[in-house]
Amino acid sequence: MIKINETERKDLNNIMTLWNNGEVMKYVGFPEGLNITLDRLNKWYDYMKLQANSKHYSIYDEEKGYCGEAFYSYDELHDLASLDIKLFPFAQGGGIGYLGLKHSINELFANTNASRCYVDPHSENIKAWKLYDKLGFECKSRPSHLEPAPTYLELSKDRWMKPRLQKLNSSDGFLVYEMLQEIPATENGFSNAANSLSYESFKEWLKEKSDFSEGINLPPYRVPETYYWLSVKGEFVGLIKLRHYLNKSLEEAGGNIGYGIRPSKRGLGYGKLMLGLVLEEAKKLGLEKVLITVDDNNESSVKVALANNGKIVNLKNNYVYIEIYLK
Repeated sequence: MIKINETERKDLNNIMTLWNNGEVMKYVGFPEGLNITLDRLNKWYDYMKLQANSKHYSIYDEEKGYCGEAFYSYDELHDLASLDIKLFPFAQGGGIGYLGLKHSINELFANTNASRCYVDPHSENIKAWKLYDKLGFECKSRPSHLEPAPTYLELSKDRWMKPRLQKLNSSDGFLVYEMLQEIPATENGFSNAANSLSYESFKEWLKEKSDFSEGINLPPYRVPETYYWLSVKGEFVGLIKLRHYLNKSLEEAGGNIGYGIRPSKRGLGYGKLMLGLVLEEAKKLGLEKVLITVDDNNESSVKVALANNGKIVNLKNNYVYIEIYLK
């Protein structure tokens, strides 16, 4: 379990170890670490506590202990906040960075008037770039009031608050895995093959599904199929599958689209929203209409499809057949 707390004086020894670690600090220009003392950190802490628009967080894992820090600082004059996160190498790559930044972003937008925030990762820090991309940061022109730097990624409050689809990526980590363990393996005709997989097997499954989306290594009976996750303020709440075309089997059962919402997030309208978003992806594939087949006892999914301009075209074999024409 991950715990993220506003930094207290008792955390300073851990922060000193973090800042003096050259592997952690190399991308910000200090490959030997900062060589900072506890005395200087105490003065920094006193200064930080006086800053109304800045917050520093310490990140702990129940098993691993102290993992690193996250931070935001809001500049009211320019309506822009800077973000930062630093983790020990052992804490990188397992979703801890995502959780730390998600926490900072939510706190920033909840407790200040900021409408946007930014990061400027080192061009060679590939892990950081992937992390910021998953959170929704976009490359933009660097504001002139900032010191020159080769990179600038920005995230607006509007973009953060707006639910969005994220295409499955083989680098997806524990937070997606956690969601897929909550969504049942089979329910109302929807199958979630990732449920009950080990984390190692899940990573292999991601690679397979990524290949299938591109038509690579497809079994003879399968069609290309793309998975998307629905992200709401950085939290993964559901998955939806888009099959690029139909074969005879899918015309009878399965259709173009299947989806599942994690049980803890049901009843909030995410199914309707997620289907509407994936219909836009279907248009990009050149589809003129999609078929959705729903178990005839699954009234809620029928309502979701009808709310997205679906029309019932058939009832047979315990399925409701719904078509949606794409404008």
